Amino acid sequence: MVFAEMKCAMETQKIILVYDRNPNIRQFLKRELSQKGYKVRVAKTPQEAMKYAYWPIPADAIVMDPEGIYKPLPDFINELEIRVPAVPIIFHDFNVSETKMYIKRENTSFVEKCSESIENIIRALDDIFGESR
Repeated sequence: MVFAEMKCAMETQKIILVYDRNPNIRQFLKRELSQKGYKVRVAKTPQEAMKYAYWPIPADAIVMDPEGIYKPLPDFINELEIRVPAVPIIFHDFNVSETKMYIKRENTSFVEKCSESIENIIRALDDIFGESR
């Protein structure tokens, strides 16, 4: 019975993978998204984010800062899409207009880092999952 309950919980709780080069932002996003009912996996590096993308139970969405990625952003996205082609990605960045120039994919949102970032990320996640809060 415990396994069935765990399986049910896994099916209803959305998993969000968070990567940001700043540990304070990572922890802030984890705390705020967890309070909204999401299960949050935090990656400290882009390599760790890629590792989490290959987990047996993949993330339902990814919130990531494109800064600090170890290869050109389009190459990183292509590598990610080999594993999880339909996963929505929210780019959380100071320079959203520049990031938009490099990313031509569906299921992508862009949120500028500012004082209202978390509200905008939550709105983007609500749009992705068809929820209203």
